[in-house]
Amino acid sequence: GFVWLDADLRVRALNSVAAANMGLDMDAALALDFEALAQRNEGMVVVVSWLRRALRTSEPVRFEMTGVTGSGRTYSVCAFPFRGGVAYTFTQDTEIRELRRLAGHWRAELDAINELCEIATLRVGPTGFIEDSNAFLQGLLGFSATELSLTRLIDIVVEADRAETAAALAAVLSG
Repeated sequence: GFVWLDADLRVRALNSVAAANMGLDMDAALALDFEALAQRNEGMVVVVSWLRRALRTSEPVRFEMTGVTGSGRTYSVCAFPFRGGVAYTFTQDTEIRELRRLAGHWRAELDAINELCEIATLRVGPTGFIEDSNAFLQGLLGFSATELSLTRLIDIVVEADRAETAAALAAVLSG
């Protein structure tokens, strides 16, 4: 959207996107005074301060904000000096922010999965005791190599799976 305000922050022109975003028709939007709005709407105080900064410094200012109408939307805004006043353009980027947030979660999940992709290995002797194990398995189980060498495989298996594991181990060990 696009909004142009005079030096007193009264709307002089705007496009239909900006009017619709404000929830107003064009005539009602053209009657807005941002200074007066800031006195009634806390969210507008920040917007007015950025617009005043652009007027004062004659430099463009970029900022991000949440919608002031309670929509929960987020916006990227660029305010800049324009025709004796200040103008601003904005884009609604709520969906992009949500996608970035989700991408961060997906990346974290992928990193966690990749961390787990290291293979835990062990060697079981004919009596069912663990004879050798790698550092990854030791770290996963929280036991040292010495402690694992004193442990039977079925002792570290979840109780619900012990009978099945014992039978499979017996079958493997008996050839």
